[in-house]
Amino acid sequence: MRPCAQVLCRKHRYFLKLDVHKFFDSIDHNILKQMLRRRIKDPDILWLADIFIDHPVPWTRPGKGIPIGNLTSQHFANFYLFGLDHFIKQVLRIKPCIRYMDDLVLFADEKKLLWDAAARIEEYLNDRLELKIKGGSVLLAPVLQGLPFLGVRIFPGVIRASRQGWRRFRRKALRNDRWLATGKMDEDAWGRSMASLVGHLKQADSRNLRASFFKARGGRGANRVMRGGSWNNDAQNCRSAIRNRIKPDNRNDNVGFRLSSSRQRPDAARPRVHRQRQGLDPIPGPVPA
Repeated sequence: MRPCAQVLCRKHRYFLKLDVHKFFDSIDHNILKQMLRRRIKDPDILWLADIFIDHPVPWTRPGKGIPIGNLTSQHFANFYLFGLDHFIKQVLRIKPCIRYMDDLVLFADEKKLLWDAAARIEEYLNDRLELKIKGGSVLLAPVLQGLPFLGVRIFPGVIRASRQGWRRFRRKALRNDRWLATGKMDEDAWGRSMASLVGHLKQADSRNLRASFFKARGGRGANRVMRGGSWNNDAQNCRSAIRNRIKPDNRNDNVGFRLSSSRQRPDAARPRVHRQRQGLDPIPGPVPA
């Protein structure tokens, strides 16, 4: 979805970003049920859907809100705003738009068109869905200033990590190092957590940012690798994809190694030597005289 937003940033001059105030907590049960009944006619499915919809959310008013933790809530939330998608494209005639849950972004080459759209969208949400636009969330700006969307800032030529996301990454990475040093976290858990943090940060063009961070950490983990290895190099050059622009005729005496795990999955077949010890297979060897 981020690449799609960047493509639209390259094609248009301005963007309008909107966010619904307490979206999941404000979904009206009766409206959602009526929308489902216009699409679904099976009484058993509707009965089951009503059970999930009526599941109480403690901090909301009766008849309002769906729990975020339920898997069905993600589908119900997207379905609740599908009419807004059609309203924007068919009534407002604004084709370049993108939505993730209640985060909505429209693109155009004229500011007035987007301001008018913002007013009509707010009216649609109030009248038909009993939702409100979050105060202070309406943002209309040139795409050259960067679109804040899904934890990154999207420019026509680059996607940068947001300040909040970068601070969160540093805080959690340094916390993992402390926990590893004190024994509160083992190396496997440390590796999984760091891979998750780095994977999220890779959604932005953050290669130099990550390199400077891990270089500054020094002995606290810059030379840790999860795949590959070397006796005379750092983690950056241990990647299997590294090419280093070395010519094909280059020759050197560098020696490296690759790390692997010998642990076996619980559901994997037992090794042959184990079956031999159990007497299931004859032990190979010379036949006794």
